[in-house]
Amino acid sequence: MPIDSRPIFIDSNILVFASIPSSAFHAGALVVLDRLDEENAPAWISTQVVREYLVHMTRPDVLGSRTLADLLEQVEKLAAHFTVAGDTPEVSRTLRGLIGQYGVHGKQVHDTNVVATCLSYGIPRLLTHNVADFQRFASEIEIETL
Repeated sequence: MPIDSRPIFIDSNILVFASIPSSAFHAGALVVLDRLDEENAPAWISTQVVREYLVHMTRPDVLGSRTLADLLEQVEKLAAHFTVAGDTPEVSRTLRGLIGQYGVHGKQVHDTNVVATCLSYGIPRLLTHNVADFQRFASEIEIETL
């Protein structure tokens, strides 16, 4: 596989899979994250991704024997490892434009905000397990998966 050192946005599901050894996608998530590190690709997450990660990881069946303190320490490590994009007025403007352009409704707004973040910060690639959720934006951003 050729080296691609362009910036890439990491969706929350990839981080969740990488954090849960029992996940069927755990090994794949670790391999792709390691590859990105080797390629020295600028890897981004956002404040939204951090929230989504916390939502999933604090579920009792997922948290398991880990403590909230352990989880919050893990989030600090993620924030130190990746560049964290914030919700800015530009992201909000781009989000509104995409909602109108693509007729986005309901929970799809969350995925649309990820795309708006990528476009606003000049991040050309998105790594996600939920390719179908982003397919409508394939002309806006490159979608990669495990």
